[in-house]
Amino acid sequence: MSEMCRVDQQIGAPSLIPGVSQKLTIGSSSVQSAAFQTVNALGRATTWIRFITTSNCWISFGTNPTATALPPNSFYFPTGLCDYHGVPPGATHLAVIQDSAAGVLHLLEGL
Repeated sequence: MSEMCRVDQQIGAPSLIPGVSQKLTIGSSSVQSAAFQTVNALGRATTWIRFITTSNCWISFGTNPTATALPPNSFYFPTGLCDYHGVPPGATHLAVIQDSAAGVLHLLEGL
């Protein structure tokens, strides 16, 4: 997985300050992250998230999101990828649910 992240960085992934990391267990029920950093000691807030998963899943952003295995409220994220996503305006959390098997979502907030 780290090799995929390195390749992504070479093709234009964000070059921003890493923030808080979280590890969420992906299961058959939606699981919500802790709140993203709104303003840290440097006066910066989370603007992007890096995802790495160990199983196919569905992700949703919001102020109190619930992930579902259907668009448009959630988007599909395949296993083994390392990808960067901008945080939508007003979103303070993300939620994740499995597609067909349990796993882990590793996320890194970027400032």
